[in-house]
Amino acid sequence: MAAPELSPPCLRPGTQFAGLRRGSLECKTTGVERSRPVRSPVGLSVLLPALAGLSVPGRGSATAAAPTGPEGPNVKVALLADHDSVAAGGSVTLGLNFKIPNGWHIYWRFAGDSGLPPRVTWTLPQGAGVGQLRFPVPERHVDKAGLTTYILEGQPVLLADFTAPPTASPGTSLRVQGEVAWLVCKEACVMQQQTVSLDLPVVDAADRRKPANQELFESALAALPAGMTDSKYVKVSTALNASAVRPGDEVEAALVLDVASGHHIQSNKPASEFFIPTELIVEPAEGLEPGAARFPPPRVRTDRAGQRQSEFAGRTVIRIPLKANAGLAADQPLRGLVRFQVCNDETGVCFPPETVDWSLRVPLALAGQTAERANADLFSAAAPVSGDGEGGPDSPGAGRRAWPLWKILLGAFIGGVILNIMPCVLPVISIKVLSFVQQAGDDPRRVFRLGLTYGAGILASFLVMAIGVLVLQRQGKAAGWGYIMASPAFVQAMIVVVFGFGLSLFGVFTVTLPGSTTTALGAAEEREGYPGAFLKGVLATALATPCTAPFLAPALGFAFALPSLLMVLSLMTVGAGLAAPYVVLTAVPGWMRFLPKPGLWMERFKQFMGFVLMGTVVWLLWILSQLGDPARVIWIVAFCCFVGLSLWLIGLQNVNTASVKRAATWLSAIAISAGGFFYCFLRTPVNLEWRDWRPGLAEQLASQGYTVYVDFTASWCATCQANKKLVLESGQVRDRLATMQVVLLKADYTRYDPAIAAELKRYGRAGVPLNIILPANRPAETILLPELLTKGIVLAKLKQAGPSLAGKPPELAASGSVDASVAAQTLR
Repeated sequence: MAAPELSPPCLRPGTQFAGLRRGSLECKTTGVERSRPVRSPVGLSVLLPALAGLSVPGRGSATAAAPTGPEGPNVKVALLADHDSVAAGGSVTLGLNFKIPNGWHIYWRFAGDSGLPPRVTWTLPQGAGVGQLRFPVPERHVDKAGLTTYILEGQPVLLADFTAPPTASPGTSLRVQGEVAWLVCKEACVMQQQTVSLDLPVVDAADRRKPANQELFESALAALPAGMTDSKYVKVSTALNASAVRPGDEVEAALVLDVASGHHIQSNKPASEFFIPTELIVEPAEGLEPGAARFPPPRVRTDRAGQRQSEFAGRTVIRIPLKANAGLAADQPLRGLVRFQVCNDETGVCFPPETVDWSLRVPLALAGQTAERANADLFSAAAPVSGDGEGGPDSPGAGRRAWPLWKILLGAFIGGVILNIMPCVLPVISIKVLSFVQQAGDDPRRVFRLGLTYGAGILASFLVMAIGVLVLQRQGKAAGWGYIMASPAFVQAMIVVVFGFGLSLFGVFTVTLPGSTTTALGAAEEREGYPGAFLKGVLATALATPCTAPFLAPALGFAFALPSLLMVLSLMTVGAGLAAPYVVLTAVPGWMRFLPKPGLWMERFKQFMGFVLMGTVVWLLWILSQLGDPARVIWIVAFCCFVGLSLWLIGLQNVNTASVKRAATWLSAIAISAGGFFYCFLRTPVNLEWRDWRPGLAEQLASQGYTVYVDFTASWCATCQANKKLVLESGQVRDRLATMQVVLLKADYTRYDPAIAAELKRYGRAGVPLNIILPANRPAETILLPELLTKGIVLAKLKQAGPSLAGKPPELAASGSVDASVAAQTLR
């Protein structure tokens, strides 16, 4: 029953892959580079098992080391069983336990846009059988090229059911052997293989067996996706809009989520980054080509806290277009995963996210059979609006309709016109137009042409700005608006820029051009005729910098996130708005009498616009708060204080300030901002030494004389993360924990754990956060902390508990080990 020997030159164990993408393999062999065409992942599933027939050292050993190239990781695989023996005709569950070095990964059963899933070729006793591999829930990974893959890291366990032959004799042993082949990747990919084996004694009855490797198999079973009927609050079902399918047909499948009354799940584009979106994975099937999934419109509402929510409630129908081709087999199954997070409508409590393994049988139409439409009511009721098959949030506020182009350009034009009201611009409009009238004499057409040329100079200045942004976009490989605005670094930079220029409008400092630049442009402006008019337009744009820069600098920053063509059009339209009054007044000079008279109102208007920029800062701070870590808001506000102080020092200077004093002031301002940047962003955080919680451990340690702090938390719990960053990791609390030698235990509820659920229930909590302290030698006197922590509360409760009496905390397994990190990163 062994697989045939096959050794493609580009797919042998130890091969170093320079790149891997759907449709081809680019790999490195000794001194030779080859590119070998490979079929899509469906075809790869046929090719890769053949690799398992390759003969490698270590055959027959269950723990033989995997082959390792000079750059390859030392991945190991062990074959284990959940019982120590098997009865004749009975079954046991096998587990392939991978141990993957940090930073490397293998692939799930559907690798995604690139990669290869692990495959096994079994060699079994006559009459024995092994079922399909069952994979844990994967992590969704998007690389720098935008390819989406589904990966496994750390120590994943792949399960399979082994059935012994009915004729097996008690007292004998059955040898189970497998050739395991996998692709392991980091920056490069390496094809590896290992032979694993296991000897199972045969007993005369199933009840004579004893459990083995219980903890590992319990964890492996918990890591599997749930079945379609396992969810308490969501019933998952599937349907097809045709009774049968023929090659060439285009049909639709439906994934139906019936959410229990009084509950909802987050939409595929939730209103907050803190919520888990409803996500869908559709695996390609032989003969079926799935298209992008179409989600229904969400229910959008404002909750009692005033927060916008985007949800699915009741019956949610996700439609999946399918195209059948000539390779369609009889009753082809379509499979995938769906992840969702259920929340209670009344209390707002959200339960741990769930991942469900779904499937749909797609029947093949028989010869002469008429394919009829089916489930018409279900499909006609569904109203898909989103073609985002992944369903991830593009940006805070995703799901809003994009503004049409004409609205964007109209807003840009009005913004350009408003710039003319600034104190640096309005007083010179009449002067410039009158100079054109004097040059042209009594020829109104020449006046108008000079005005057009002047406007062209302004547009040329804005074109230079647009080209500059375009170059930065290309160098930074900027993606779309949603991608850029989802970058915390970009949002933080925009906050600082907008805040700084807002201070400029308030008069804290003034933006000026270098004197040499102003002198050169002024000399060029003295020229008469069309060249002089053009240069006057360039100079007008430059000299307006003190008033326009506070608006143009943030605009340029936001333009960086726009698609290239839209960015250029927007900036040029702002320039057209700035130039419009000159063009109009040179066409009809008599209208100059309608221009408002310069005065103090212009300064007041400028200050008012400063508040507009500060409002933009608040909006950007809100976006930043939605991007994962609320503490970022505090640190960027702190950094803005340093920047504000620096700009205030610069603003104290004037034209009469001595050069030495001016240089000293600038150096001081730069030092203040640099020091603030280091303090807010570059300090190395001191992490607390959390240990993994397990039932009974806290009580055991407390009875041994240790004060124990237990944090029941989850990565999707916003309050938990705020408690950790703002309170538990603060210097005062961290120092007190260290001084008192408190043992820190973390109960990670990111992935559902029945033991943690039982502990939460014991303390009367429906979910996380839960923080408790067990005093040394007094485990029964548990101190319960409130959900929202403050430093004062924690310090007071620690004082009440007292320090550890047994000295230095014992050595325990560190939280965040391979198993813990994998649990936190999986979809479940």
